[in-house]
Amino acid sequence: MGDQVLLVVAEEGDELVAGALNLIGGDTVYGRLWGCHPRSYYPSLHFEACYYQAIEAAIEPNLKTVEAGAQGEHKIQRGQTRDEDDPGFWTL
Repeated sequence: MGDQVLLVVAEEGDELVAGALNLIGGDTVYGRLWGCHPRSYYPSLHFEACYYQAIEAAIEPNLKTVEAGAQGEHKIQRGQTRDEDDPGFWTL
């Protein structure tokens, strides 16, 4: 099952400051959970951990889609739109 989980972590020095949990099923990476230390602020860390790293991880094994979830208008700024014909980020 380890090859069906993608855990992205962010550290500052020896301290864990954030993480994103993704599940892999079929040819899709599904972003599920995100967390960040409440006293930490790193501009764009959320997008790096949740989107950019998931997309990069999907490219090497030729996974077709990164499904980042349907919540958040901020995703539109980074190219993800939600409609019935668009299940996520395509990595073809």
